[in-house]
Amino acid sequence: LPNPDTANRLVILSGNNQGYDGEYAAGSELPLPLVIRVLDSTRTGVDGDILGAPISNFPVLFQSFSPSGDGQVSSSPGPGPAGTGRLESLTDADGLAAVRLDLGTRTGGPDDLAVLRDNNTVIAVAVFADGSQDTVVFRATAVPGAPATIDASGPTDRTAQAGEALSGLGVTVADGNGNLVAGAGVSFAVSAIPAGGTATLAA
Repeated sequence: LPNPDTANRLVILSGNNQGYDGEYAAGSELPLPLVIRVLDSTRTGVDGDILGAPISNFPVLFQSFSPSGDGQVSSSPGPGPAGTGRLESLTDADGLAAVRLDLGTRTGGPDDLAVLRDNNTVIAVAVFADGSQDTVVFRATAVPGAPATIDASGPTDRTAQAGEALSGLGVTVADGNGNLVAGAGVSFAVSAIPAGGTATLAA
C-alpha cells in the first residue's frame, strides 16, 4: 500500500461551487462538506480507481477567504468545534479530508448575483515529501439574507414651503449583517398636521 511519502496529488471530490444560484445567505453554514482526496497518482487505486491510490493520515491545510475575513472552516461531519479561518485536517483510510464552511458575513458588493458569485473561497494545500505541493480551490457564493434593518439614505430633517415637494427621501434596506438587500418592499406613509401631504414614487 502507498505511504505518506508517496503522496503527490490533491483532488476535489465534492462540495465545490455551492451557492452558485444564490440560495445561501452570508454567515450561514454550507450544507455539503468540502471534501478532498490525497493520492499517489503513480499507482492504481482501489478497484482500479483511475485517480490513484489513496493516502491516509496525511495533513491538508484548509484556509478560508471572504470579503469580511470571517469565513470559518470546522471539522466535518457535524457542527464540530468552533470554526476558524484556518484548519489542518488529516486524511482518513480512503485518503479523504473534509471540512465544513461557514460563509463570511459580508458579501463584498452590491446585491447582484452576477457580481457576488464566488465571493467566498477555501484553499486546500498539501505539501509532499519531495517538497512539492498541490493546491485546490473551493468556490462558494454568499448573498444577502432576509431584510432586517432600514435606514434613511440622507438627512431626515427637511424643510420646504407649504405645498412644495420634498425630494430625495430615500431609505436603504439591509440584512442582519449590514449587506444591502435589493428588491425589498418598503411602505411610505405621510403624517401631517394639518393633513394634506402625499407621497409618490421618485421618477
